[in-house]
Amino acid sequence: PKKQGGASNVTIRGIGRSSLAMRHQVKLKSGRMPGFGVPELLVGESLAERFSGLTVGSTLPGNMKNWRITGIMKAGNTAFSSEIWADADQVMQSFRRPVYSMVIFKLSERAKLDTVKGLIEHDPRLTLQAKDEVQFYLDQSEMMAMFLKILGISMTVIFSLGAVIGAMITMYSAVANRTREIGTLRALGFQRRAILLSFLVESLLLGFIGGCIGMVFASFMQLVTIS
Repeated sequence: PKKQGGASNVTIRGIGRSSLAMRHQVKLKSGRMPGFGVPELLVGESLAERFSGLTVGSTLPGNMKNWRITGIMKAGNTAFSSEIWADADQVMQSFRRPVYSMVIFKLSERAKLDTVKGLIEHDPRLTLQAKDEVQFYLDQSEMMAMFLKILGISMTVIFSLGAVIGAMITMYSAVANRTREIGTLRALGFQRRAILLSFLVESLLLGFIGGCIGMVFASFMQLVTIS
């Protein structure tokens, strides 16, 4: 259950003894690491802030057993802040998943990636696909990224058309309300082309100023992180 009401699913990651050492961005905020061979949990900082009952020392009921929360971890803006970690063997037993969904390991040298990838994928005893971790997450988020890209482009086009139409209506209204000014300019000898050009320059200048103001306010969106 969430603190603000409602409920949501969270990700539980089964870890090994070297997991924390492999994740340099993950640090203990409070408590201690969960033990291995016992039902203990390490909770991400973001989850502890948003969900009820995720505090150090509390118990979380789960499949077949109750889990004790031993620590809170912080991992910056990474997805690990929204995960729960526990001993992989305990997780597999509790959730009746007798296989590993993935195995993550760190190479001593990145240059060996292609060699290790070939050894794993060409071994007839294994049915594994080896990927660089960054590429793995890129592939996982590809469909969502494409959806967001299409949605963003569509909204940009719609709002841009709306802004153009709004600017046109504003300028037409401005011209209609300035007939005396236009008549005076004509009486003073200004040509129609000169008057038209002055209105165009004025509209471009106003549009440029409005665009700059919009970009200043939009730049504050850089302070917003969506994980």
